[in-house]
Amino acid sequence: MFSDLVSHIPQIKSIAEHVKGRKLRVATMCSGTESPLLALELICQSIKERHDIVLEFEHVFSCEIEPFKQAYIERNFKPPVLFRDVCELGDLEATTAYGALAPVPGDVDLLVAGTSCVDYSNLNNEKKGIDGGGESGRTFHGMMSWVINHRPPLVILENVCSAPWPRVKDYFTRQNYSAEFIRVDTKQYYIPHTRMRVYLLAVDKQSSNMPADWKDWVTSKLKRPASSTLDAFLLPSDDMRIHQAREKLVQDSGSVSDSRAGRIDWTRCESRHARARLEEALGPKRPLTNWEEGGACRMPDFAWQDWGVRQVERVWDLMDINLLRSAKIGVDPSYKTLVWNLSQNVDRSTGSSKTGICPCLTPSMIPYVTNRGGPMVGVEALAMQGLPVDKLLLTRESQDELADLAGNAMSSTVVGACILAALVVGKKLLKAGDDTETYEMKKLGEVHADVRDEDFMDVDPASTPSIEDRICGVGELAARPLNLSATKTVSVKAVLEHATRSVRLCLCEGRKDITTRELLRCKDCGSSSCKKCAGRPEHNFEPLDVQTISRLPPGTFVRELKSILPMCLSITSVTEELLDDLKSTSKVSVPEKRWISWRSAVLRATSSELRFVEPKRQEVWSAVYQSPSASLELYLDPKQTEWRLYAKPLESEPANAEIRRLLQLPVARFKCEGDFLQGRWQFAFPNNSEVAITITGAGTLVPSWESRLGLLDEEFKEGHVHSHLKITVPSDKVHLFDRDISGTYALLDKCGTACGGLHKRETTLNDAELLPLFMMLDPTRCGDPKEDAFVFTNTIRRYDYGEFRPIVCKLAAPWRQSDVQGGQSIMCRVPVLWVTSDVVSLKVGFCKFHPSQLSDAHFAVPRGSLEVGVNTEACARAVALLSCSVPLLDDAGLEWPREEWREVDKLNERATFRSLAWLLERIRHVDDNFNKWQTVDLPEDLSHCQRCAPTPPTIKWSKTGKKIVAIEDSQEAGQYERDLKLRPSPFVTQLRLEQNVGVVKVGLNIASLLHRALSRLPSGNRSEQPSLSWRLDTDFAPAVKVQLPPFTLQSNRSDPESNQPPNFKLDLRKEQLRSLTWMIQREDIDAAPFIEEEISEAILEPLGWRSEGRAQRPVKVRGGVLADQVGYGKTAITLGLIDCSYGKVKNEFESKDDIIGKVPVKATLAIVPPHLTRQWASEARKFAPKRFKEVVIISTASQINSLTIKRVQEADLVIVASNLFQSSVYLANLEAFAAGGALPSQDGRYFNARLDICLEALREQVERLKKDGSARVMKAIREARRREEELETQFFVAPKRLKGKSYALVAEKKDQGAKSRPGSKAHQECFPAKPAPSGKTPEVVITSQKRREDTDPWHLETVAVKRNWTEMHSPPLETFHFARVVVDEYTYLTGKVHSMVTKLTADRRWVLSGTPPIHDFGAVKTIAAHLSLHLGIDDDGEGQSAMIKKRIREQTKVEAFHSFREVHTQEWHAHRHRLGQVFLDTFVRQNIAEIDEISCSFEVQKVILPAAERAIYLELEHHLRALDMTIKRTKKTESDREKRLNNALGDSKTAEEALLKRCSHFDLDTSEDNTKENAMKACEIIVKDRTKQLDECKEELLEELKKGVRREKKIGKLNEESMFQEYARVTRLEGVGDQEATEMVQSLLDEAEVPVLRASYWKNKSKGKDENISNSTKDLVWDHREQTHNIRKLTKELVGRIRSRRYFTVVRDLQKQREQPPKISCPGCGRDEILMEEVAVLSSCGHTGCMTCVRQSADREECVYAASGNCMAAARVLNIVKGETLGVDDEARDGRGRHFGKKLEMVIDLIKNKISKKERALIFVQFPDLMVKVANALKIHDIKFLEIRGSATQKSKNLEKYQNDSKERVLLLNVMDESASGANLTSANHAIFLSPLLAPTQEIYDACETQAVGRLRRYGQDKHVSIWAFLTLDTIDVEIYEQRTKNKI
Repeated sequence: MFSDLVSHIPQIKSIAEHVKGRKLRVATMCSGTESPLLALELICQSIKERHDIVLEFEHVFSCEIEPFKQAYIERNFKPPVLFRDVCELGDLEATTAYGALAPVPGDVDLLVAGTSCVDYSNLNNEKKGIDGGGESGRTFHGMMSWVINHRPPLVILENVCSAPWPRVKDYFTRQNYSAEFIRVDTKQYYIPHTRMRVYLLAVDKQSSNMPADWKDWVTSKLKRPASSTLDAFLLPSDDMRIHQAREKLVQDSGSVSDSRAGRIDWTRCESRHARARLEEALGPKRPLTNWEEGGACRMPDFAWQDWGVRQVERVWDLMDINLLRSAKIGVDPSYKTLVWNLSQNVDRSTGSSKTGICPCLTPSMIPYVTNRGGPMVGVEALAMQGLPVDKLLLTRESQDELADLAGNAMSSTVVGACILAALVVGKKLLKAGDDTETYEMKKLGEVHADVRDEDFMDVDPASTPSIEDRICGVGELAARPLNLSATKTVSVKAVLEHATRSVRLCLCEGRKDITTRELLRCKDCGSSSCKKCAGRPEHNFEPLDVQTISRLPPGTFVRELKSILPMCLSITSVTEELLDDLKSTSKVSVPEKRWISWRSAVLRATSSELRFVEPKRQEVWSAVYQSPSASLELYLDPKQTEWRLYAKPLESEPANAEIRRLLQLPVARFKCEGDFLQGRWQFAFPNNSEVAITITGAGTLVPSWESRLGLLDEEFKEGHVHSHLKITVPSDKVHLFDRDISGTYALLDKCGTACGGLHKRETTLNDAELLPLFMMLDPTRCGDPKEDAFVFTNTIRRYDYGEFRPIVCKLAAPWRQSDVQGGQSIMCRVPVLWVTSDVVSLKVGFCKFHPSQLSDAHFAVPRGSLEVGVNTEACARAVALLSCSVPLLDDAGLEWPREEWREVDKLNERATFRSLAWLLERIRHVDDNFNKWQTVDLPEDLSHCQRCAPTPPTIKWSKTGKKIVAIEDSQEAGQYERDLKLRPSPFVTQLRLEQNVGVVKVGLNIASLLHRALSRLPSGNRSEQPSLSWRLDTDFAPAVKVQLPPFTLQSNRSDPESNQPPNFKLDLRKEQLRSLTWMIQREDIDAAPFIEEEISEAILEPLGWRSEGRAQRPVKVRGGVLADQVGYGKTAITLGLIDCSYGKVKNEFESKDDIIGKVPVKATLAIVPPHLTRQWASEARKFAPKRFKEVVIISTASQINSLTIKRVQEADLVIVASNLFQSSVYLANLEAFAAGGALPSQDGRYFNARLDICLEALREQVERLKKDGSARVMKAIREARRREEELETQFFVAPKRLKGKSYALVAEKKDQGAKSRPGSKAHQECFPAKPAPSGKTPEVVITSQKRREDTDPWHLETVAVKRNWTEMHSPPLETFHFARVVVDEYTYLTGKVHSMVTKLTADRRWVLSGTPPIHDFGAVKTIAAHLSLHLGIDDDGEGQSAMIKKRIREQTKVEAFHSFREVHTQEWHAHRHRLGQVFLDTFVRQNIAEIDEISCSFEVQKVILPAAERAIYLELEHHLRALDMTIKRTKKTESDREKRLNNALGDSKTAEEALLKRCSHFDLDTSEDNTKENAMKACEIIVKDRTKQLDECKEELLEELKKGVRREKKIGKLNEESMFQEYARVTRLEGVGDQEATEMVQSLLDEAEVPVLRASYWKNKSKGKDENISNSTKDLVWDHREQTHNIRKLTKELVGRIRSRRYFTVVRDLQKQREQPPKISCPGCGRDEILMEEVAVLSSCGHTGCMTCVRQSADREECVYAASGNCMAAARVLNIVKGETLGVDDEARDGRGRHFGKKLEMVIDLIKNKISKKERALIFVQFPDLMVKVANALKIHDIKFLEIRGSATQKSKNLEKYQNDSKERVLLLNVMDESASGANLTSANHAIFLSPLLAPTQEIYDACETQAVGRLRRYGQDKHVSIWAFLTLDTIDVEIYEQRTKNKI
């Protein structure tokens, strides 16, 4: 593209000559993706190629505020300096993305800026002008101030069309610039993307005509409309980047319900959609998405289902409407490349105006690619701006962020054209190459303004080795010969078998995966799919047996294939003479011009060697070889294994040249016979012969594709086609065909393909061994649909761009299936004639090299192990791991630099390695031993390496109002930035071509990797030496998603029992003694250390290499986590530990040296939840009163006051309430005593930083107290208080120096503040408070309190303390170093408490928690923090917990930038996950009570619902099934069903919860006056309620219609039909989709006197909006529109209510049948009395018919009444209810008296009649409203029971009462409630589960069930335990039970 662009402007050569001797200096601001730089780079390349003159440019600086964009720019463009905020660029210094302050450079030739467009955009409803103070105005003025200061000769601006361009031009004019702006469209500049933007050129010269000349160049001379289609810019469907993007899209949008919640109300758009369907006769069907009201969507198998289900109804319906619109013109968009903008409304232009052209991409747009079935991904959106995506380095940007990048980018071709034209017209203003004066000096006469980037980016060139020296050790590698032509001898049959076993069997498998789901294959067409993706099209599937032939991993097969196939191939003996001879002998007639161009393409294709590129996994494996002029593919199809040769057209050929079309088909093929290199070549001569064939319709007539889609135009509605076609070829023409196509073809309308036109030839005996032959419509991706034709082929798969379906022949384009009787003579074009040649052969190796020359090729790899140095000098060079040299010809590719070494940079990696695949593919595995860890000796003097791991800048703090924000020290940040930019790259690849020998070297900087890893490993308080190791994986493919196993916890089951603690009065149980053994071992001084580790990784993805450097250090930690389940007795075990180890602790304490800054004590500190402080003390007294004589309890901060140091020294146990650490009194005491400055009130990062300083100061105070006495301590406290303000200022960064206007503004504010404040007294401070409702701000006067030191709570100045410092009072607990710290229930510690507790010091640390968080690595890290262990550096990708989110929120802008700069792989995270498991295995034990010996039985009680209850359950179930179970409780109620869901179901939060309750009781109304005493009455009341609600809805609708009429009159006549008038017109004309409802609504329209306007009323009105109406009328119109939405909602609700009532009434009528069954007629077949077993009811609308007709209608997605027009409800097969399953009412049982539903009555029966009167039961219920029903039932049936509710005391009393054999036999418990956790309820021996537990995960289900059963099946139980599970058959009860227990009922 750029080569062509440069060719249109030859004057550019003179510019290159003019500036020769220097580089063009270019600056960019807010250009997003830096398109100007990419364009300039390509322009410079093209100038060199075309004019052989070098034009060089240097990027002076860039500016971007968004962290992810900063990281993108830094990674891809490495500007010398990257500024953060354009608004700062008017100053002398500005902040960089790294947080440094750097001088703002100048002396720039060209500035390209794209300032913010947010305030000008048409997508913004609140636009602001350029001086409106908005973001757009501020960035523009920032840019202008830089221009004024630095006077660049050329400035190019880009922005949206709606920006105030005349004002912008005026601003430049005022600064003595001349400016012009132009509006350009990207599709006029090479790229098929409709994108209108405005560009402005300003030149530093008054009244110049340069801008006008520039305008002429850009808008006419440099214009070139796009000739490439959109497809050329999209990635192949199986590209890894597509899979990764798809995964990311799903991850970013969360769960289905999350992504769909809170989106736009569908009813607001529904009317527009209905109108479009009506006016365009599209019908009601949803053929693309198959969506259903409220939530379900099922897209075709090729589409992105996981993305589809996350869209909303509006988007789904728009997709269906777009498909139907296309179908009307005979186009199936699923086979065309169109982009639909699904963000637009249905009545706007939503599709591409033309195939192959992309509509304008905006950041918020949903660009749906029709033949992908999914959106354009972010990386493709960048490609649509002309960015070379293969070179772009992207990390963890979300799809939204990439869309933002692309949506705000400049199109590279457009900005390229603007730059070229600007340079040419502005030549006179540019400095010559030898001019040393800066532009500032020329224009402003300022010498100091010359700020060049060298001033702040000084790099010492001597410190970096030369390119050749950057890889060392090449000479030490072991050389081996490299035979690229060698092939492994393996039977072709075995290879084909392996290919079949590893082939892709479903689209979701992509290139590398194998699905674990069940696989299906279609009996008709042979397509395969997994069960999840299958379903649309339906196919005729049968299960695919993959068990008997086990599948082979694709990676294994790829490796095998590479060892078998040669890396180079050549086709020999193809000459011009040979081709001409073959043509004459085969008597082929080809026009001369066509023949010459085709022949020269074939000769080019066969003249150069073909080199291996990659294997391709699709429905069939293929191996791809390429040369500059050809592509050769080996197809590994067992039935037809062949090589196909494709020739490439010359680049100079026009896009529509005939030769391009001819070369879409293979020019030759080689059918393999026995071996891959044996067989015969056939050439495809382009004779294009035409044959008339006969097509005769046969079989029955079936609905056509358009008819099946439900199009309502007459031509489509009754359209039919033949089910079979008979095709006859004249016998004398058969030889022209590659294969005889005669035969009968059956229509496979269930197998998809374009327009449902797939036919398959019925197999005969002759072709049983051949591939099946199909006839199908094969549309071009972007061509004219009228030219799309039916073809005969043996493959029906979808082809990607650049691939073309091999065909036998093609029918004339106009022919389409029809119902025409008799034979039709149709012209059929045979594109090629295959001619065999015995001369041509396929050879291994290079065709132009002598074999002796080839033997010169060799490669070298390390010999055995590798000696690696890791001192700080070693990292200056990489260690050679692979070197390879090979003879090459002069025509070697551009990737080979001539006569000099060149390093491959990250940007060009992908392209370079792809072109070297043939050379490196076999040898890249180097030495598989390197994939094991290689240990490296650590030098004794190894210090921190600043080169590889620069020290990050110190964090300082900045105050913005009340907010305190972390920022970097700007000076240190500058050094850090320089160091990071010079950091050595881990992988180094170098190339050189010298004297026809190409050499490749690949090195790995192992030392640098190890230095990076070591820098991350903490060294504080760690004395052990670290160890280093590294490894290299040479078979790496980045995982899209890694399934991490859930973390597990070990138990103490295998540990020996300890002796009973010596001083215990009560014995511990056996299992407690085992836990005690483990705890004692963990506290042993010789316990095995934990290995902390950090891994630094590097990836060379195109080569498949990933290297890791690992630094490890053993760390001794005494302690762990006791995670025994609730009620196990963790407190008792911990007290036992204290007792057992008392002697050891005492001895250790006495022999220990004093600790500087601490007071060592022998006590154990127990930090416990506030309500357990007394319990801990009582437990200590109960178990070991002798041992725990001195127990200190601190439950409130005031108790600290009486505490002395001495008392803590004497104590055995100190029990502290955990909330003490967040008490303001306690913290005030700590900060005052420590004398280290104030502690902030808010927790978070700033609090932690201040706490560290405070604790450091405390250490000094303690040391002072011990050595210098209390008086010195008090002095330090008072001194600190005096210096408080000074300390604060040290902490905060001085605010930026303000100048000019901003200074004046701040000064003014200060003056006003001073004037408004009344004279205040010294001891008072005034603060403005929040404004009062009146708007005035009251002033709050705070009287300063006495300081803590004024009262001396520490008694520091008393004689006693002066004499003995241990008498000091109120010591902060941080003063002490405890023998042991125990944190009970640490999971509840957050914020300040967490920070404070982790900072306490002790020799041993224990955490007690029954439920330690182990859901992800981030959670496990919080456990490790309590043990002072480092599990790994923080990473933004390690979880979604609140703590991690908070940490990300508190990041500095620079840290956010770095988080995008360097991102870790999935494999890195997986390794850390394994490390987390090692930590848990070492430090955490969880035991469950061993109760195997207690006998227990489990019994399922099956419940069959009576008819009336079944009716109530069914109605709800079918509603929820239709919503795909995604409904959640809503505040708004639209339809009757949702109202019932919200009201009648009480507190149900989800659909499953609602149904579970329905299984247990027919009604959950818990009000006192509930009259639904039994199910039959409930049904009657529901019918009455429905009728009443329906009447209310009618009244409300009537009232709204009347109001609408009144509003119409008030507004008066307008030029356009209002929405209200449209609603009335459509309702009268078309109805509302239900006959009964239509009649009702139409009568309401008449009653409300809504006027009837004739259809032509609006046609004569002038188009366009009413410009002259007043604002008040506009407000009325808007209100009228909104109220009409409400009317539509009411109408929809009315239809829903009528259908709900009808369904319920029908079900009840059927259930009330006695001897005389009801008479049911069927509108489908016309029968009047259908037998009961044939009756079917549709739950979607309540209509009935016979099962056959109802099912046929549902298959067509419509009601059985649709044909008559009475009901347009969308029906599905799952909506069908069989009449006979509804049951028959049993009046005697269900209709008389009070009932509680079948299930509850069975429970009552069990308790009263089946369980012995002496035995007692627990009933577990999950939901509170259901609990009320159970309690009522027990009460009515006179069963005494207890409930666990009320306060904690009340709960514990009831539990105690029940356990002590109270008269109540039954205890009601909530299975999810923690209140009874661990309670001992062994007096009961029956557990009754009313329904299966509804839990979000299997783990929670198991845990709750275990807890529940464990309450009676535990120690002390001496009876047989019976567990009863009640399950209602044919309901969700059974579904959940089977899913969770894996047992079938």
